[in-house]
Amino acid sequence: MVKISYFRVIKSQKISIKVRAAFAITSLVLIFCSSGYSQEIDSITMALDNGKVTVGYDFTQGTKDVPYEFYLYCSHDNFTKPLQYAIGDIGKNIYTGRQKTIIWDAQRELGNFKGDIILKIKGSEYKPFATFINVPERLKIKRGSIYSFEWSYEKKPEKVLVKVLKNGVPVQDPEITTNTGKYVWSVPKHVKAGKGYAFQLVDPENMLRQESSHEFTISRKIPLGYIIVPAAIVGVSAIFLLGPNEEGIPEPPSVPTNK
Repeated sequence: MVKISYFRVIKSQKISIKVRAAFAITSLVLIFCSSGYSQEIDSITMALDNGKVTVGYDFTQGTKDVPYEFYLYCSHDNFTKPLQYAIGDIGKNIYTGRQKTIIWDAQRELGNFKGDIILKIKGSEYKPFATFINVPERLKIKRGSIYSFEWSYEKKPEKVLVKVLKNGVPVQDPEITTNTGKYVWSVPKHVKAGKGYAFQLVDPENMLRQESSHEFTISRKIPLGYIIVPAAIVGVSAIFLLGPNEEGIPEPPSVPTNK
């Protein structure tokens, strides 16, 4: 059976929802019912299907047009770390509204777990944990150069996972480093020139908590024009060496004939 105890919003804007569920991951069965009503978040539903828990809720009493961030916690570790295999209306930039949905891959997160659990959604108004200083719009970085990404930050997290992405895909192995507010990037010579690059910081304790810079462009160390123009000059010189015919058009090279 599912018993739902609702949360209340306090001055610090901390938010939590408690959902008690009894289910066996191995049997993929969840029998549930719900009751009660909350003035802050209501219409809560929960269902388990094929090892995934779907939580539905309405968030109606937050401040309109103010972004919040929500994360899902579980009693299996005494609510120590946010659940990582959750998607939907979770993470940052959650606004007030109805028919919110979180899908949590319980089987992937917990394995063959069997027993009672309590799920909590904790949240607050969204505030970025890092703000980029030197990644303006239309930034260009030369291939093969060195660039120092800089950001302002709060005390936490103490460590950050840094990623360089192109269209959302890492271009090199992610790296965990001390959160000093600076990361020196040696731009590989083999990366493709073009747009769509971004620098990303991730909280290693909560991989859903991440901040991305403006997109930037990787440019060639030697502009393409400087490569093409000399080749064109060589081609023109070869034409003049062949010499023009009477009409001023260069003669093509003669074709040997077999006698």
